[in-house]
Amino acid sequence: MPAHTVKMEASETGRGIPMKNRLLSFALSLVILCQLFPFSAVASSSLGVEQLCRNFTDCMADGSLSVFAVPRNNYSFDSNMSHLRTDTDETMYFSTVKYNVNDFVKLTDHLARTLAMATVYNTTTDADLKERLGNIIPALIGYWVKNDYQSDNWWYNEINTPNLLGEIALLVKNELSPELMKNVLAIVGDGCFTVNTDLQQETGANAVWAAYSTLKYGMLANEEAAVNCAVSKFKSVLGYSDGEGIKADGSFMQHGARLYSGAYGISLIQNTASILRILQGTSYALDESQLNPLSDMIVNGLQYLSVGNQIDPQTIGRDVSKKGKTNIEHLGEYIKKLLTLDAFPNKPALRQYLNSIEQNTRRNLGLKYFDNAKFLVINNDDFYFSFRGAASNLYYAENLNNENLLSYNSSYGTTTTVAGKTVNYNDIQPIQNYSLIPGTTAVQEDDAALLVHTNYNKRKLTGVFGGADYGDAAVSFAQTTHEGIHYTVACFATDRSAVLLGAGLTNDNGQKMVTTLQQETAQGNFSRNENTVIHNGVKYTVYQGGEMNAQIKTQTGSWKRNNANGSTDAVQGEVFTLTVKNEGSYAYSVMSDSTNDTYTVVENNEDVQAVLMPDGSLCAAFYTDTAFVYGGRIYFGFIGSSIRASAKAVQRSADFVAEHPTVGSFWSTVLSAFSEAYNAIAPLIRRAFD
Repeated sequence: MPAHTVKMEASETGRGIPMKNRLLSFALSLVILCQLFPFSAVASSSLGVEQLCRNFTDCMADGSLSVFAVPRNNYSFDSNMSHLRTDTDETMYFSTVKYNVNDFVKLTDHLARTLAMATVYNTTTDADLKERLGNIIPALIGYWVKNDYQSDNWWYNEINTPNLLGEIALLVKNELSPELMKNVLAIVGDGCFTVNTDLQQETGANAVWAAYSTLKYGMLANEEAAVNCAVSKFKSVLGYSDGEGIKADGSFMQHGARLYSGAYGISLIQNTASILRILQGTSYALDESQLNPLSDMIVNGLQYLSVGNQIDPQTIGRDVSKKGKTNIEHLGEYIKKLLTLDAFPNKPALRQYLNSIEQNTRRNLGLKYFDNAKFLVINNDDFYFSFRGAASNLYYAENLNNENLLSYNSSYGTTTTVAGKTVNYNDIQPIQNYSLIPGTTAVQEDDAALLVHTNYNKRKLTGVFGGADYGDAAVSFAQTTHEGIHYTVACFATDRSAVLLGAGLTNDNGQKMVTTLQQETAQGNFSRNENTVIHNGVKYTVYQGGEMNAQIKTQTGSWKRNNANGSTDAVQGEVFTLTVKNEGSYAYSVMSDSTNDTYTVVENNEDVQAVLMPDGSLCAAFYTDTAFVYGGRIYFGFIGSSIRASAKAVQRSADFVAEHPTVGSFWSTVLSAFSEAYNAIAPLIRRAFD
């Protein structure tokens, strides 16, 4: 028999509840519910709960339901059976599971294996096997219950364990004794809104997980109140949110205002697909209008952030430190489940996205600006680009649970993702230089120095931020100071290409900095001339900046560098790096090597950044109340604003100047006088419109 480490005290967040207290809480909740819902009322509504239970077992049987946690082992059913051991009290455990609460991921493998066996119980037509499993599975449940394992991480106690144990119990509930069912309900109740009311404060993906465990509790206890509470919370989470959750621009936020579409967002879809399948055909089912935000998040959100079966690593938060997390093939399975729902909207677009994931193919989606996330994307069949802008109300990189330890230089925005003909987000992670994050201008530090930076999970930036979507063009810009580093950065984009400008790039500490244009695994074509570099089908052209350095070299690392729980196995690979030595400013364009767009930098300073776009139009971002002349025309704006002048207007101004050579000095005089007057009255104008 293995040695067990049993931890009964509360977690560090105060949310672990010992069994004795849970049973008391469970009993009190039953008393209250009996007062609120007389027996006759509960009995009359039990048919609805019974239908939910049938839906659950049917969906588990036909494979159309995503279990909360896919078993984390590759053992066959026979292998699981061979590792069964019986304890002195006739409860059962697995000889291969490490029963230690200090590694709760491995510990919950007991539940994952038990769930795998319960699914066999639910589907087998072998009466003898079903009878045998009907004895084994309750014994496995009993082993977990008697030890009452508690993690020091609340999520396992109130989300993970209640969901896993709830699924197991629902599949074999007819085999559970009243005493065992009572103990199971006490544990599953930790994840139920009506028992553990603290859970009602959860948002985003956490709220959906909690709604799922509350629904399971309601089905197990035949409790209509819990089911109603779960469905009510579920509906609210699927609406557009001002806080965490689904945003009006199609992005998804979790852990504060932090873009997490590719991680927590996909997890929300996984569990939502399961819950919707259980609710379908009952009075609890959601209608099309209630499902529109979720559809929007997938079709107008995740789809733009995906390249075939890969997701932009900037959208998965600390999961970027885990191997394989940029692969989203599993999302295709969840989309298939959503397509089986009668009321799910926008199915044609959903099928196109599903095909792109399954076939690992790319589409010409074009330009998208996520205003809530300040995230700009170009997504075409041979070129993907994203720019993560900055804002005072957003969070960026997350260093949590010993994950994403080296993410300091991703914590203040203005980072980019570029993908050319071949997409390989995953392999760069263990071997990349974390001081060379694409899009950043940063001090060059080794891993040891980067690990010293820790207090940036909830950093609030201050400065001037903005962005705008002009339909066929977009801009995102930021001016801020980050721990002594000053920067003014703007990204202007069309549906084919982008140009990035940096100005006022200084460091109060006097340390030298480098601007990184790209760092990725070496692949595809590679060439360079004086100011242009091509790699993997992407063309980078530098207009302003210091010395450009493009190289391919062998780099070695491991997943453990950026994740304390990662593998220590050495990983080696060829890495392409493109940098520009910082001399206070830079300007460069990025596009497919089959695209020949050209940009003209008009202004690039701490007051205004402006470019002439490939179509001849003018785009500008303003950091002060200022004005400038281009082509004989005055352009002005408020702090934090941007403008776009049509190509026709710019051409008219240029023609006028060409026909009147002396106009230049005239406009300079006018501009000087105008700017002085404008700057004086601008605060009054702003207040009038506030």
